[in-house]
Amino acid sequence: MTTKIVNGEEVQLTDAEEQALLDRKTRSEAGASALCLESIRRERNKRLQETDYFSLNDVTLTDDMKAYRVALRNLPANTSDPVAFQNQWNEFEQGKDGVADPWPTKP
Repeated sequence: MTTKIVNGEEVQLTDAEEQALLDRKTRSEAGASALCLESIRRERNKRLQETDYFSLNDVTLTDDMKAYRVALRNLPANTSDPVAFQNQWNEFEQGKDGVADPWPTKP
């Protein structure tokens, strides 16, 4: 967007206005990313809690369960694009055809 409407006429944005627009967009994207990271962390913690009982002293964790829990703990740090991860997760939850679950598979 390099123009705006002033008094019914299309006018070029100034360099300062263009920069301000870009800055707002960047802040908005950063906010969306932060929200997605928080959502991913909450779900990760929930999934870890679901398997905590496996790590009790009288229970032996299988190698598959250990790998699953490590993969969960590595989220969201190993996610390069949390917004894309969140979108894929939402689409998977909605049952969209051809969309794989982005979360590690629980053994």
